[in-house]
Amino acid sequence: MNYLDRRNNLFAQAMKRTNFHSHKDLTATFKISDAHFLELKNKVLEYLAASCHESFNSGLYRDSQNTLSHVATKAKNISTSGIVIPKSHSADSFTAVHKVLSAILTDSGLGSEVDYWIYPFNVRLKGSQAGAATASYPTEMPHSETWVGCSLRSVLLHIPLMGDVENNSLKVWRPDSAMDEPWLRPLKDYREASEIIKNSAEVLLTEHKQRMILVDSGLLHGTHRNANAGARLSIDLNVVMKSYDVFPDDWNLLAPRQKMTSEEFFDIGHGRKITSPDGDDDIFVATDGMRHPANIKVLKA
Repeated sequence: MNYLDRRNNLFAQAMKRTNFHSHKDLTATFKISDAHFLELKNKVLEYLAASCHESFNSGLYRDSQNTLSHVATKAKNISTSGIVIPKSHSADSFTAVHKVLSAILTDSGLGSEVDYWIYPFNVRLKGSQAGAATASYPTEMPHSETWVGCSLRSVLLHIPLMGDVENNSLKVWRPDSAMDEPWLRPLKDYREASEIIKNSAEVLLTEHKQRMILVDSGLLHGTHRNANAGARLSIDLNVVMKSYDVFPDDWNLLAPRQKMTSEEFFDIGHGRKITSPDGDDDIFVATDGMRHPANIKVLKA
């Protein structure tokens, strides 16, 4: 049995204990309720408006493509990979997004399978054009989050939310049998894994509308745009699975501040809230842990 098959056995057993459904190896989906999906979209729109120092009631926040184009131009808190970074003026609305997200995750039953949550989650705006081709970690290139220091025991959670989610989407690939633990170590550049990338086969995800998608870190993923694609907005989050504790995790670059217990995660929006000391012009450069542009703290509400 090769390495990915070993991971899939553990993944499949974990999914059976949740409300996710797995139709392809090392991937699963959960259908979000109509009420929660609408609430999540509304709270994210409020978060985008706060990021632009504007009111959610503005006429700009109705048509999704116009909204996303406006935010891309107006908001100063967007990273090179499209993360809409929580800042001091948007932390409360980020907390409100988290509250709905945690309600969806409660419905999914995933929490019982999670060892810890890698925080913060990302509200990500991917425009119609790819990022700089010279970047070391372009999200358009097939990759694993472990290549930037995420836990080898992690899975990626992805929610396509609004915009052109049909033509600007997450694609997934399965590496061939050469994929083994050493290939999940941190890399200085995704191109170091060019052979693994070249010898990977696409995994077709046929269900993504109004769904939460789970992708194992042993698979590769990346942003794909069809011709004439518009912008899209999505949410992504990495979680570490209890059942993967059989795998060593020596390459993990996560700092303790980036690991969140389930007790803390599900209390945000209730007894806890997100805060940030940073304004628009502040650039956070972490000296520890996995690189992430958000400078946040979790406080008692």
